[in-house]
Amino acid sequence: HFAAIFLWIMNDLVLDAVFCSNCERFYLTVEEAQMTCIQLLKNVTCPKSQRHLYKDVLYANRCFTKMTACGLFTIDAMLPISCIGAVGYYALVLLQF
Repeated sequence: HFAAIFLWIMNDLVLDAVFCSNCERFYLTVEEAQMTCIQLLKNVTCPKSQRHLYKDVLYANRCFTKMTACGLFTIDAMLPISCIGAVGYYALVLLQF
């Protein structure tokens, strides 16, 4: 019974780490797209249709925020590390009793 619970917890932690990693890659891609659009807008020979597209991308990214879990914490690369820290902290507190 203990092994099944342990495997379930480990599976959950692995899935959380994969999800957070993918979210972090998404955030980096959005930031890279924004920087690329800014650089391409500085090009004076850029066609008007492309300039309009770049401005639309920048406008869409203006209100971009990181995903949160019900507003309690952000979903990013630091989430698994903070979860491990919280579990370790509470394990130490429980060991004192």
